[in-house]
Amino acid sequence: MKEQFKKLFEPIKMGRIELKNRLAMAPMNMAFAYPNGYANDEQLAWYTARAKGGVSVIITEALMGTKMASKYPASGGCSFFFDETYMAGWANICDAVHAYETKIFAQLAVNYGRAGRGRTTDTIGIGPSPSPVPLADPVMPQTLSKLISKDVIAPMDLFGIPPACMIPRQLTIEEILNEEAEYARAAQRCVVAGFDGLEVHACHGYLPFQFLSPRLNKRTDLYGGDLENRMRFLCELMTVTKKAVSFAKDFVVGVRLSADEHFPGGHTAEEAKIVAKRCIDLGADYVHVSSGCAEARKWFTPEEAGTMREESKGFKSVSKVPVICPNIHAPAMAQETLEKGQADMISLGRALIADPEWPNKAKEGRAEEIVKCRFDFHCFYRLRWALPVRCIMNPNVGRERFIPEYGAPKVTVQQIVRPTLRKTGE
Repeated sequence: MKEQFKKLFEPIKMGRIELKNRLAMAPMNMAFAYPNGYANDEQLAWYTARAKGGVSVIITEALMGTKMASKYPASGGCSFFFDETYMAGWANICDAVHAYETKIFAQLAVNYGRAGRGRTTDTIGIGPSPSPVPLADPVMPQTLSKLISKDVIAPMDLFGIPPACMIPRQLTIEEILNEEAEYARAAQRCVVAGFDGLEVHACHGYLPFQFLSPRLNKRTDLYGGDLENRMRFLCELMTVTKKAVSFAKDFVVGVRLSADEHFPGGHTAEEAKIVAKRCIDLGADYVHVSSGCAEARKWFTPEEAGTMREESKGFKSVSKVPVICPNIHAPAMAQETLEKGQADMISLGRALIADPEWPNKAKEGRAEEIVKCRFDFHCFYRLRWALPVRCIMNPNVGRERFIPEYGAPKVTVQQIVRPTLRKTGE
């Protein structure tokens, strides 16, 4: 290992497990789970390539943990995890990732809320309040905006979504409690399937985030009003999740939070730090930074690297557990971020789409060989049309299953042992 990026490759404790370095794969919806939300061979090869590339932990795309969430996904190709039939495919992926001494966490989402859209008036979306779904992002990356400006037809027209479906209905308290119960069962399925941990998805526009936002949450009951009430749903999710997986002593539970909504009347940076501290007090083993919201997309899909480092530093100021900072694209910036104490780990997203070997190249002193993301936003543009992600810089994206070196490696005897027993130490 070269001394230049030594800090990146130091091990780190997270909960009761140790990660081999400070580099994680960020969760990204690649829209590969066609046609029915089940994990498939393309996803297995996609994750295998990134595990082979040298990250210490992979955080998966958002897995929809409840039946209600599956009725109105945000786009095609979303992954579901709301019953036991979804476990087998992900168990295969966990085995493949573990073969490279890499951990894998499920980013478990309770619901898209207003970020998901029904296809008929019988499946109108839900939210904390009936806040209209934005038809366009007022604050989006300019490059993406230029691509969209050339559209000759709107996705909503192409998909045939009725206008009535663009205004979600308000969740009842009974439905909130049911979502929490379903989420807890999904968390237990994560343990049994072989995941090493899960990440509670509570950022940039999904349902728990919507409850946190005063502009989106206009409820007058115990789930709305002041911050204490607005974060009640997330706090209850953390509580039921920790209880549900308590039988797995080394299972990690983290949370991803937006550090600032970056939209008038929204969730602020100061509120976000209070929420982060509360989640840690409830047992979160790490905090993963995000930023922005559905109407301020440029903050969680930035046009330049390093935009969340100061926000990550804000979470660090209230955190006694590791803080993970995304949107880092160069090893030198990653090293600097850790050295300055702005984060404890780095999560690589688009950087790993462009080059799955990013960590190995940095470790071996070949940083100049890293294929760089050029922020052209063609990946996001395809998602807008419910198409699987592709990458101009890496033509193999979405085709990894055809590359022999990314086939599933052999598993060990230890991997065959039931994970529920392995994690309880029996």
